Amino acid sequence: MSPVATSVAAQATTRRSRFAIWIRRYFWLWIAYQTVKGLATTTFVWLPLLYVFLST
Repeated sequence: MSPVATSVAAQATTRRSRFAIWIRRYFWLWIAYQTVKGLATTTFVWLPLLYVFLST
């Protein structure tokens, strides 16, 4: 394999590993965001709507 082909393969591997690190790093932040968003929606939208619906 030529040095150029080796360099291109090394760059592709580095890009893939950087992407994998990014995914691992931000996955749990995304899960936390979805949890907070769900709690806020439940608290400020669905529970008040349920209260109004059941009290009438």
